[in-house]
Amino acid sequence: MLSGWLRHRLHQTPLSRTLRRIPGVSALAERWWLISQSSALKEAMTSLGRPVWEAPGFLPEVDLPALAQVAERDPKIVDLGDAFRAEMATWCNTSKFQTLGYQDIYARVVAHLRSLSPRVLEVGIGVNDPTSPSGMESTHRPGASLTGWFHYFPGAEVHGADIDRRVLVDTVEYTTHWVDQRDEQSLRNLASTIGAPIDLIVDDGLHTPEANGLTVMALLPYLAPHGVFVVEDILPEYDALWLRADRWLPPDYGIAFYPGNALRGERDEGLAVLWRRA
Repeated sequence: MLSGWLRHRLHQTPLSRTLRRIPGVSALAERWWLISQSSALKEAMTSLGRPVWEAPGFLPEVDLPALAQVAERDPKIVDLGDAFRAEMATWCNTSKFQTLGYQDIYARVVAHLRSLSPRVLEVGIGVNDPTSPSGMESTHRPGASLTGWFHYFPGAEVHGADIDRRVLVDTVEYTTHWVDQRDEQSLRNLASTIGAPIDLIVDDGLHTPEANGLTVMALLPYLAPHGVFVVEDILPEYDALWLRADRWLPPDYGIAFYPGNALRGERDEGLAVLWRRA
């Protein structure tokens, strides 16, 4: 309890930034943070409940690219990624669809959803205020990726969620909701509001293992049997945690992790893809 209390009150504060600059204290703080985050992710993953919705009949399976194919720049994967990037660019120009290498993964894992008029939920809309914790640059357009999903999937029902109420603006393309990824009950309320089944869930919000784990714990059971849950922007210091995550998941679910150094992106953040096992 004390560890969680400290995490929530120190994260992205002037005090935490000061501690990181003090020799000796910085190393101890970083070590504590990593252990604390590892424990939080493991606890969340091992606490996952059973899926809450079953498909009435046959539905297509998720097509996962092999990590080796991605890392070796398999021409088929690159071509599909480039096509996905070009198509998305006609509706939005967010970096995850254009320059981070995520396009090679998305092109494969969401292709089967295009004929299903899917229900989409993305956590993390992004406020265009660089002075705000986790704020984006002033040129960022809140909801850009939601617009992208709306157009990429014909007939899609798109939802976005964020902790910053300034970006909670409903449009003809998507509906928005408030959520705090560090609050389990807030996430469960969001899951209940959206309801099952959800075909695509994207976590692009608070990029810490604790927030990711709580979001997975609350929302993954609502995933459709053919659905995909993507966790974006996983920092390299957390790669080892995500490489162990498959050991923590209940047998109902599977996970594939693509570290940033395997992607053809301009940064080193990776992503994880979770799905429901048959």
